[in-house]
Amino acid sequence: MSVLSAVATAIAATHQLTLTITDSERSVHTLGERTASLEEWAQDFTTYEVGLKGEGGAFIPARFAPCPAARCNGSGRDCGGGRDHRLASNVIEMTALVYDYDGLSADAMARIIDDVRALGLFCFWYTTHGHTPPACCKLRLVFPFSAPMPLRGKRQWSGIAWRELMNALDLPQCDIACSNPDRVYFGPEKPTEDAERPAGVITGKLLDWRPIVGDALERSAAVAVERVEAARPDESKPVDLDRVRARLRRITKPAIAPVLLRRVLADKVPTPPPHRRAAGDLPRREAWKRVTVALANAADPADSSEALLEILRKSYKDEVREALDDNPATPWETIETLLEGARESVATYRAQKHAEEIERPPVS
Repeated sequence: MSVLSAVATAIAATHQLTLTITDSERSVHTLGERTASLEEWAQDFTTYEVGLKGEGGAFIPARFAPCPAARCNGSGRDCGGGRDHRLASNVIEMTALVYDYDGLSADAMARIIDDVRALGLFCFWYTTHGHTPPACCKLRLVFPFSAPMPLRGKRQWSGIAWRELMNALDLPQCDIACSNPDRVYFGPEKPTEDAERPAGVITGKLLDWRPIVGDALERSAAVAVERVEAARPDESKPVDLDRVRARLRRITKPAIAPVLLRRVLADKVPTPPPHRRAAGDLPRREAWKRVTVALANAADPADSSEALLEILRKSYKDEVREALDDNPATPWETIETLLEGARESVATYRAQKHAEEIERPPVS
């Protein structure tokens, strides 16, 4: 029986699955959606591309919203806002559950496939590029959902839904990186034409996440909203800026660039102007974004944003002094917007983390 005729015994000809397609694991802005029947996806997931790893394209079992127009949601390189950006915080729906296995024996791989058949669920399976049986088998399972799973924060997937699904299906533990909602997966690939690579489609019911996850996502979202509302700054409350400065001095995370904070705390411009910028120095907007993210993390929720901005004001004046007519300083309004966006993101993250801790199931 061919793959397609087997698929036709289920609802594969009519059910539509949407995946995000990207041309590279490193490409964070080149994203496109593809919606096709399971019958069509079956052809893709059982047909191997020949070449180097990653040359055959990749998919993400999720749908993304672009970054807000006013700001980038990422903590790394700033996209400027208003564009596609592969970030976990931009995922709005999960459309499938993926399992990755590395270093399996041939027997272990066969047992996992048998376990999947016993579940009675629809599943695509194939081996990945480095598959070298019998000692080092690499297996990927893709379970399409019967309906997309809406998310209101990346921690709803990694901390709640993914754990619930792992417990429910009770398959051997897979790569923990599969809990990342924006994880990129390469399609079926093999290094040479004559390399034997098995693949298949297991027919059955589509994975319905709703009776498994229940209303945990809705409850966690409600708790998160309450926490965010409770964490609104009190503009009338005095702020101990020395306390905030002390916390900034203790930040050592490279992504926030402590060297920028040292400059700001010394009332110096966080990054040199373009005519004096050395290799590795950040553009102004990116530098101010990292500084405001650090400031948002160092502040208490009730701290006034207007008061917190005073920590940056002398550093900003230094930037204004160094700016040239043909390359003016960053508008102060941009720094205000960056801080407000950073504080909103930090408040949301903390609220979602709290909600996740309430709803998080144990991993059996």
